[in-house]
Amino acid sequence: MLVPLLLAARPAGGGSLFSSVRDEFVVLFPSPPHVETGSVDLPGDRKASMRMYRVDEPKTEWLISATDVAQLALDRQRTLSGARSGVMEKSGGTLVSERPVRIARYEGVELRLERPDRWVVVARICVTPRRIYQVIVMTAEERKRLPQIERFLDSFAPEE
Repeated sequence: MLVPLLLAARPAGGGSLFSSVRDEFVVLFPSPPHVETGSVDLPGDRKASMRMYRVDEPKTEWLISATDVAQLALDRQRTLSGARSGVMEKSGGTLVSERPVRIARYEGVELRLERPDRWVVVARICVTPRRIYQVIVMTAEERKRLPQIERFLDSFAPEE
């Protein structure tokens, strides 16, 4: 079994360059993440395995979810739309902005939501042939952490 590999690199601006061999991505986390595994329900009574990589700090949460879809024939646009709806529902926030983004060579979407507790959620979602990736920051300190949030979101790259 392959396990996530933490590279020892310390990029300028702080953080740890994290590389997941199993889920084939790299990202700049503020510190090494905790990894949780589970499964998610997909349309058509299907299930897919999912891993959540998470760093919890006071007033900010950094996370990436990677859902395996390699064995499933999924329509990318419908899957992206479903993941978008899931993030909006689970965040409990109101959509403030949405824009298309490219993550590596994949089309995706970036959402910005505001929750009633004044936390902000910024999420980037993309669907590759093997996985659905969700890169999310939830924070009560958006202005204070904006450079770090942008570094985290921009550093994410699937290695497919």
